Amino acid sequence: MRFKAHLKSLFVYDGAEAGIKLPKALKTKAYVIHRDALIQRFNQNVIFFINKQNQAMMLPVEIIGYEKEKVAIKAMGLAEGMDIVIKGNERVFPNQNVKVLKQGK
Repeated sequence: MRFKAHLKSLFVYDGAEAGIKLPKALKTKAYVIHRDALIQRFNQNVIFFINKQNQAMMLPVEIIGYEKEKVAIKAMGLAEGMDIVIKGNERVFPNQNVKVLKQGK
């Protein structure tokens, strides 16, 4: 890791050691989904969800953090219980009609 210190009037020797404190966890609300659901499209992180008309809808998301095979995300319009595409999402286009073969829990 690299950190940049903004020292106005302090003299620091080259190679000097510094101690820093980082917060262990910031509390924020986020949705946790499988990491495979997240892909890059048009230079942004997106997921696809299935609407009531069985169409794949693209939704840009903000990544909050990762833990093993899960990713925490936030996005406008994201809601609990939405059907998210995990497999085959790299071949799906916005507003494409889809058929759900396997639904997770």
